[in-house]
Amino acid sequence: MVKINQKHRFPEIEIGKICHIYNGVTPLRTKAKYWENGNINWFTVSDIKEQGRIIKKTKQKITKDALSETSMKLLPPKTVLLCCTASIGEYAITDIEITTNQQFNGLVIKEEYKSKLIPEFLFIIAERLKKDLKTVAGKTSFEFVSMDNLRNINIALPPIEEQKEIVKTISTWDTAIDNIKKQIIAHNKQRSGILQKLLGKDLKKCPMIALEQIFNIEVVPSKKDVLVEQGKYFVIDMGGVSSSGELIKKKMTDTTEHMLEVNDLIMPKDDIGHGNILGKVAIIDTANKYVLGDHVFRLCNKSQNNIQFLRILINSPKINRSIKRLGNGTSQIGLRKSDILKHLLPIPDIKEQNKISTEALTWERKIYLLETILSKYELQRKGLIQKLLGNITKNTNMKEYTISTNNASNGEV
Repeated sequence: MVKINQKHRFPEIEIGKICHIYNGVTPLRTKAKYWENGNINWFTVSDIKEQGRIIKKTKQKITKDALSETSMKLLPPKTVLLCCTASIGEYAITDIEITTNQQFNGLVIKEEYKSKLIPEFLFIIAERLKKDLKTVAGKTSFEFVSMDNLRNINIALPPIEEQKEIVKTISTWDTAIDNIKKQIIAHNKQRSGILQKLLGKDLKKCPMIALEQIFNIEVVPSKKDVLVEQGKYFVIDMGGVSSSGELIKKKMTDTTEHMLEVNDLIMPKDDIGHGNILGKVAIIDTANKYVLGDHVFRLCNKSQNNIQFLRILINSPKINRSIKRLGNGTSQIGLRKSDILKHLLPIPDIKEQNKISTEALTWERKIYLLETILSKYELQRKGLIQKLLGNITKNTNMKEYTISTNNASNGEV
């Protein structure tokens, strides 16, 4: 079935009509012959997190036995990968032959439609499918999109020459975005290397001070009964701190009970799964904006120590690992307040603390600037796709929509 999409003025076609759809498989981990010395690429969502959406390699490999003895399909280069369970809407495109786990479906353009649809355009369209996928998702203990529902989703199908123009234009933005991401990765590595050197240089000689001598620690009940959709304040609870020690601003409230103050540190004391956020700390940087939730410790500095240094120190790999080892539990790992109070930190003199915090903040500001530019570019790219799919005509000057890759480092558009 092909129909006209009045919103975009392009015809639409069902994914199942234009693409073969192949679901992935996870070979049995208990069968060594499926994994040992494997050389066939096996894709999971973690590959997107590590290298972006253009997949040139995979972290995990499987063997020929796994391929021949399961329903696994070896997908060709330029396959568009679409997640239809768990992380619904995640997507990527391959530069290599690949297999996937069961969370992803591989979309391979049928031979008879290769003159009507290019993979790179399908990849751009994939970004806009998340809402559709969520709409048709079934629910058990988690959301999933059935193969039938995926086949029935319609996508825009401009003429092939217009697809090529759209892809060419969007690729200039993708290049700029990729350049910024590479700079962020490089800056983070430089920051980590410098801090590792500074923190490891003389801290062994420093006095070991218990957290109870540095902080007052507070725990409060849940704010679930006072959450609102659009509130005045953000609630910082277990989901309010990232694994990198950043505040996550999602839940809101109007209550002023347990208002957080500038320079408070928030440490998740409970974590579900692998404990990636356990013991990390985020700093409160603004007054009258955040309220303390449950499943976290509020650390109030009662010493003369540099609070930024304390944040950096607690989040450093060595110290954070030592805190995580205090965790108890299986499905939910938890820290006891008594254990945290007794935990020891190496504390140098204030001059050294200031030196370390100044160096770290310099790099963090650079990274923050790049992340701000990245968010801006990604939002503009999303809007541009919407505009191009709706407004492109034969007379459209596509150069108006391109971005110079030279601007990626300074935020110019």
